[in-house]
Amino acid sequence: MTFSDVNGTENVTLRASGVPNVGYLFQTSPDLVNWTSTTINASATGELEMTAPKTGGEEEKFYRFAYGVIVD
Repeated sequence: MTFSDVNGTENVTLRASGVPNVGYLFQTSPDLVNWTSTTINASATGELEMTAPKTGGEEEKFYRFAYGVIVD
């Protein structure tokens, strides 16, 4: 996980290893109960990378990748 500031916007970038060319969900949650999902594909080498803006007013935010999602 890395943090960056681009033009005044704070971002968090997460990287993980997965199964090559398989669909995943990138999920964020403020409370570990309610999750917001975005579908992504692992690269040909199995790398996963997702960058998300850090939204103001959040004391905590949780991130995860979920395995085995079918992405067309």
